[in-house]
Amino acid sequence: MMIQQHLKQVRELVRSNKLYSGIYIAGTALSITMVMLVAIHFYLRTADLYPETGRRRMLYVQGAQVSPMDTTEQWTSSAFLSHRTMTECFYSLTKAKAVAGSMLIMGRGSNTISSADAPRDKKVYAKYVSSGFWQVYDLEFLSGKPFTQADFDAARPVMVLNRSLADYLFPSREAVGQEVNFMGHRYSIIGVVRDVPYHMGGSFAHLWIPYTCHEGYKDAFSRGGILGTIEAAILPRDGVSQSEVIAELEANLKRLEEATQMKINLMGQPDTSLRAMFRLGNLEIDLSKIIIGLVIIFALFFLVPALNLTALNSSVLEGRLAELGVRKAFGATNRSIIMQVLVENFVLTLLGALLGLGLAYIILSSSVYDSFVSSMITYMAGGTTSIKQFAPSISIGMLLRVEIFAFAFVSALLLNTFTSLIPAWRFTQRSIVDALSDNQASKK
Repeated sequence: MMIQQHLKQVRELVRSNKLYSGIYIAGTALSITMVMLVAIHFYLRTADLYPETGRRRMLYVQGAQVSPMDTTEQWTSSAFLSHRTMTECFYSLTKAKAVAGSMLIMGRGSNTISSADAPRDKKVYAKYVSSGFWQVYDLEFLSGKPFTQADFDAARPVMVLNRSLADYLFPSREAVGQEVNFMGHRYSIIGVVRDVPYHMGGSFAHLWIPYTCHEGYKDAFSRGGILGTIEAAILPRDGVSQSEVIAELEANLKRLEEATQMKINLMGQPDTSLRAMFRLGNLEIDLSKIIIGLVIIFALFFLVPALNLTALNSSVLEGRLAELGVRKAFGATNRSIIMQVLVENFVLTLLGALLGLGLAYIILSSSVYDSFVSSMITYMAGGTTSIKQFAPSISIGMLLRVEIFAFAFVSALLLNTFTSLIPAWRFTQRSIVDALSDNQASKK
């Protein structure tokens, strides 16, 4: 009965103080929206999602920096990794279940694909990968199979398509076993996989080809042939820690340094999925500072509205002095008054949280966020215009994360409760006579 009474009072508060209620709900919704956007973006980039189901265990190396051991020479060079480095240091890792090498090719020539059955040529996003790609990333094969190490070593012109592109190229027959023309070469289709959302940057493509099929896969920069155009994703064996894999990799790199008389600096890599998010070229990453910065940002999302709500709550309670004073005169305890304020705060926070949740999902599902993500893929693809045509976007299952909403809601509720309790507690310390007299004075 007491809760029902409090809810009636909340309804009356909303009806009689529409501006206050609107500002309270809108302020909470804005905080929830911003936190949800950041949290879900982090979740999409670091969580174990199809087909990157091993992200929490994986390690990433995007490139390296080399310099001469001869101290009379003063120079450094930075780039991705060469095929030689991948072969001698990464593919040979015994403590890794598999290593995926992905060749970075930006804007080199045409990226159009065609078939005898397709109505017209299409620009697509291709990924040139090693055979270990299929063990590192858990792509679901709908038909056919992945290319093997033998295919990779022999540079056989084989290709795996995603389902949407396969349906476009061969609308009336099975794609596996057919041939397509890609970048002026004929490729045999050996497998078709379930579409990969283009937000999965490590695994996303419309098609996958052995990178040994590309004429420039042995290209190397700087002396020693250490740098090139390939980045690595490492999946440790079951029961093997990331530190064990890193120790073995460092030993391999040491041997390559001795053979080439070059110093190899991975600049703090291998990275976890979280660290890889913030990797910008050859810059060192201080994850502790990044986390502190993120905590400050999250705090600002809540504290700025909270400070405003504290002043707003104080103003509204001053206007309700007569109501609350009369309640105290008729025997209402300080506890019941504070409980009333808490229930009002909870209901308004809940309404703001639900509104914020809806706004966050609308933004993440909108073309704004999609354009931000797809523009990065488009750049890597050399201007591909069909990124979205043959790939799904974020699914509702990726966005509906109860734990993320619970975190945002509880954070907002705690801060909103704090901002409500301060003026409520100050009021309960005043006598009934003071409350009523102050209210009469304010009217005059």
